[in-house]
Amino acid sequence: MEAVHDHLRTGCRDCHAALRKIEEHPAVRDRQDVRRPPQSLDPSDRREIEALLNQPKRIPAVLVVDSGAEGRLLGFRGAGPASRHLLYRAGNYDIDLSIDYVDQMQSASIIGQSMPQGADLDTVADGEVQLLKDSRVSSATRMNEFGEFILDGVKPDVYDLRLKLKDEEVEIIGLTISVE
Repeated sequence: MEAVHDHLRTGCRDCHAALRKIEEHPAVRDRQDVRRPPQSLDPSDRREIEALLNQPKRIPAVLVVDSGAEGRLLGFRGAGPASRHLLYRAGNYDIDLSIDYVDQMQSASIIGQSMPQGADLDTVADGEVQLLKDSRVSSATRMNEFGEFILDGVKPDVYDLRLKLKDEEVEIIGLTISVE
């Protein structure tokens, strides 16, 4: 293909005339970009579809390590939770979470860090972190320049955690916060 472009740059009149005929053919001239909504749609429908097409890529996170499961697997009974460590992997990101329980508040703090593997820290810097309950934002914060964040005062329940990064979103589904 590069050879064709090089030849056209030489100014060959015959090839430019042939190219014009091809470009003027109705099948070529009237074709639409299939990645965009058709022009015939109502403008409000077009905007809605374009917004959907421009959404960031969502990456589901997979649990790799759960320190809370280790004791249960060995049959130990603890005196109550103090801290739980979770490591998730989502695409090229590792998400490290520490859930620290505050007994007197009957709540927890989620201390986390999104670590890009083979990418710059600018992909996570200032990213938004949302804790969702039933698809509604329950708590939110922003990551610092190292991808670190803290969510305090999280009540016991099952949540989804969404990390909005530079060009994509990481989702941790079914994050259980328990003080038992």
